[in-house]
Amino acid sequence: MKIITLTAENIKKLTAVEITPKGHVVEITGRNGQGKTAVLDSIWWALAGTTHIQSQPIRKGETTALIKLDLGELKVERRFTEKGNYLAVENVDGARYPSPQKMLDDLLGALSFDPLA
Repeated sequence: MKIITLTAENIKKLTAVEITPKGHVVEITGRNGQGKTAVLDSIWWALAGTTHIQSQPIRKGETTALIKLDLGELKVERRFTEKGNYLAVENVDGARYPSPQKMLDDLLGALSFDPLA
């Protein structure tokens, strides 16, 4: 699994970010409070389910937030509102999975961590 594009809006301290990794190593750098952790949290929150999401994921002063992950064969979108969060996962043909979190859980469980892959 490889991230083709990450888009996040109004997550924690982030206003908006779009990252399209090039190559095998991606450096996320910056001073304190500039959103490095928010970028990493966005990836994890998009994939890992609601038990890992903090109680206030939406940027202060906003009412909605969005995370989109393009994984090539899959597109993951998690939206946050004041009422909760909503997850959608679709394949390259646009077909949506009826149990998106179960599908992601199965996918993450099948992956092993290889930092050089």
